Amino acid sequence: MPGAPPPKKSRTGLIIGLVIGALVLLLFCGCGVIGLFALADGGTSTASEELPTVDVSTGVPDDQQGEDPDSAPLPGGSDDLIVVGDCVVNDGSDEDAVLRKVACDPGTFEVLARIPLTTDTERCDDPIFGHPDTDTTYTHDTGEQVLNYVLCMKEL
Repeated sequence: MPGAPPPKKSRTGLIIGLVIGALVLLLFCGCGVIGLFALADGGTSTASEELPTVDVSTGVPDDQQGEDPDSAPLPGGSDDLIVVGDCVVNDGSDEDAVLRKVACDPGTFEVLARIPLTTDTERCDDPIFGHPDTDTTYTHDTGEQVLNYVLCMKEL
């Protein structure tokens, strides 16, 4: 008389382990996405920030009313918005530069490269991050490494 077949092994432990593993993976992915959004935002936005107001009839921001339109900064005039291809002038001094976007004309500086996360101007000599035509630099140093950057520029 043959023996009884061996009892089936229970797979309950394997199923529970797979479900827990999937939940942990989803939790890590969700935290990663939230972290990326927070990093991209720079952590600078708050609910209490005031948005600039614009005079609808002229399209000029209220804080620039009455200014000479030729001297007003171009839209997005903040140096945080300066990108490769923009041209700027320095309204400050060499020690305390205040950059303003302008049309690319002789006597202005064209941005050739923008190197984030550094204040090292020698990075403009780097063949990957910098640019070989660089003849002047600008360092944006906020004290927070993630917000720092260097602009590599050439005078037109």
